[in-house]
Amino acid sequence: MLVTAAFVPAAPVLVPRVAGGAAAELDEVRTACLAAISTTLAALPERVIVLASGPGRRWPAQRPSFSRLGLDDGPADDRPVALQLGRWLLEEAGWAGPVEDWTVDGSSTPDLGSAAVAVLVAGDGTARRSPSAPGYFDPAAEAYDEAVAEALAAVDTATLLSLDPADDRRLLVQGRAAWQAAARAADAEPGDWSGALLWSGAPLGVGYFVATWRR
Repeated sequence: MLVTAAFVPAAPVLVPRVAGGAAAELDEVRTACLAAISTTLAALPERVIVLASGPGRRWPAQRPSFSRLGLDDGPADDRPVALQLGRWLLEEAGWAGPVEDWTVDGSSTPDLGSAAVAVLVAGDGTARRSPSAPGYFDPAAEAYDEAVAEALAAVDTATLLSLDPADDRRLLVQGRAAWQAAARAADAEPGDWSGALLWSGAPLGVGYFVATWRR
């Protein structure tokens, strides 16, 4: 049973050891992420599901590792780095309870069960917000990200569910499938939801969002 959700970027540069000398540039985003997670954990969930876009599956339990990014962090499997980041943020926020790692492909949603669950959704918007962005500049990217930010703030699940998978490749969007899974989970729970957008922007030419949903 979904009772709360937090939405954060999937950017490994939020980890100071990964960002190196550029870590200070993302201090504001990192602080917003930890505030969102703290708000979510205040709902006293019995477990947390870290959710990212990818092939629909549950991953084995594993401590966060960024060895694939050059850190001496111990072994890591081929799970998306977004899951590693979500785990790291949870640890930074002080969560020591049960955690599950899931990836979803846009048509799947994790089995939440009947216990109180918090979902931590790690996903980026477009990666084409500026000439220095990973995918260079596309004038449609800003409008896409603005629509996502507004939908997260308003818990507008209809808008999130209407996002076109074709834009994933066109605008290099990584978060769409995970946002849609969270939207379906929220729609499955009766009652009113309230949302808050804590931060949004594109500091590296990539759309980042930090938001919370509470019921």
